[in-house]
Amino acid sequence: MLVETRSQLENLFSKVKPYFPEINPRLRINKKKRKNYVMVADVSYSGDILYNPDIYGGYSVEEVRGIFAHEFGHLINQAAMKYLSSKEKERRRIDYELNQDYRREIERAADRTAVLRGFGKEIYHLIFISLLDENWRKKRGVEHLSLVEIIRLMKK
Repeated sequence: MLVETRSQLENLFSKVKPYFPEINPRLRINKKKRKNYVMVADVSYSGDILYNPDIYGGYSVEEVRGIFAHEFGHLINQAAMKYLSSKEKERRRIDYELNQDYRREIERAADRTAVLRGFGKEIYHLIFISLLDENWRKKRGVEHLSLVEIIRLMKK
């Protein structure tokens, strides 16, 4: 089944959210910030999950749960850095954009958090499906956990 409406997205959002009780994000539409992303965790400002309906094209329930869990992972990991100054947070945001090694570390940490919170199957499925897309595989594939790493984490 494909998730195609905002109410379906909000329903899945509310079902994934309890696995991440230390944060309280909202799901918001945003067409301006990070225009090329379907969904993004707004770690620098609101702490919400932003999605762009203009490029969102129906994903399966499992994929949407994986995306939400991954984005919640970013918010959890960012919350752990709440002691950082706003200047340091801004430096890290810029590093994320410009430094591929740092971006890889952040993306893998979000995957790891999602898997350890019980969303291993969803993250596995999401990465597996994404790897079939040659463009994604070349640009982003190396930034995430490998399928083998996900399986190992799921066994913990």
